[in-house]
Amino acid sequence: LSGSGNVYLTVDTVNVNAGASIANTLPLIIQGGTFNSTIDLSPVSLTWSGGVIGGSGKLTTAGTSTLSGNTYLRDKVWDNSGTVNLGGRLHLSDTDANTAATAIFNNLSGGIVNVNSSASNPITYQYTYNDLSEQFNNAGTLNWNSTYSGGFGDIHYVTFNNTGTVNLNSGLRLYYTAGSDTGSYTLADGKWLEVYYGSRDFNSGTAISLASGAVSGQLRTYGTTTIADGTTLSNELLLNVIQGTTTYNSTNNLPLLQVEPGATFTAANDITVGTLTWSGGAIAGAGKLTTTGISTLSGTSAKYLSNKMWDNSGTVNLTGRLYLDDTDAATPATAIFNNLSGGIVNVNSVQSNPISYRYSYNDLSEEFNNAGTLNWNGSYSTWGYSDIHYITFNNTGTVNLNSGLRLYYTAGSDTGSYTLADGKWL
Repeated sequence: LSGSGNVYLTVDTVNVNAGASIANTLPLIIQGGTFNSTIDLSPVSLTWSGGVIGGSGKLTTAGTSTLSGNTYLRDKVWDNSGTVNLGGRLHLSDTDANTAATAIFNNLSGGIVNVNSSASNPITYQYTYNDLSEQFNNAGTLNWNSTYSGGFGDIHYVTFNNTGTVNLNSGLRLYYTAGSDTGSYTLADGKWLEVYYGSRDFNSGTAISLASGAVSGQLRTYGTTTIADGTTLSNELLLNVIQGTTTYNSTNNLPLLQVEPGATFTAANDITVGTLTWSGGAIAGAGKLTTTGISTLSGTSAKYLSNKMWDNSGTVNLTGRLYLDDTDAATPATAIFNNLSGGIVNVNSVQSNPISYRYSYNDLSEEFNNAGTLNWNGSYSTWGYSDIHYITFNNTGTVNLNSGLRLYYTAGSDTGSYTLADGKWL
């Protein structure tokens, strides 16, 4: 096929087999049906509003590709170095539910993909969602402009690898995906990148930052997420660990960290966190945690400092319960909280034991060491007091008792001071 016309398919199935040729000067227009090609195709432009493009031959686009409606790339590799405008939903598809998928979309260096779709999942799978063999690989520029009503859109049950640039003008949820990054993400004001279950490796070289003029944005994690040393998170970006395990192997400090019930944040290296918001879950790992700003520990969900040292020189506001935690009942604990000179801890909890142990209560190896100021304001029910419970408590600083403090089966020593409000007791 050659000349100045279009290659146009609306219904039925066309098979382009070995020995055939289609000139790369011809536009390809697919509105329905199935277009299978075992030869490589390089149309001057692609307009695709429905149906299937399949077959073993590679599809290469260097011009403008316009996608709308539901489109299916089936068992095929598509290399793009031009501009793809996605206004509908692209399905990376295998042949059927029993066949491993080989549908791969590669946005090459210099290529641009503009996602302007109102679909909840503009890039998704068909048939086998659990093997994640379908791939979207970005080495160019991905502009994520999803207009779905929730203010975000999904890359959905496929493997997504990013070595290029992703600009988030709406939220992007990586929904049960796999993949890795060495590229960049730039977030418009108030937008977020979310790892929603699945797994993600942010490798050295990855940069997640806010766009010029933006003042807030989030990296939100639910699944198994690893952030390698050499990854850069900008100062205004909140790392929000919502569920699952996020392993932070970077040596860079975190200005903003939030950990929620059911989540685990583990850091192998010493890091300083400026503002910590902790409503539940665990903070773990061999590296020391240092806090210099406001740390808010709230809610009734348990908060576990697991085999970790925490040095505080800022202000900790505790309204729930903090457990100094070893890994399990058979492992001696090494959880230590140090309120340094100048640090302030305000205990405003209504829990019976706002500071307590977990698992091994009898070795008292968990420690709360106060060299700063501890303001004990909590009161459990009608008791008028609450406990530091089954740990070692050492005080070289100041303790202000605005309610009763019971050191319940603790060990420790004092060279500091206790100041008791009227009628209160130690």
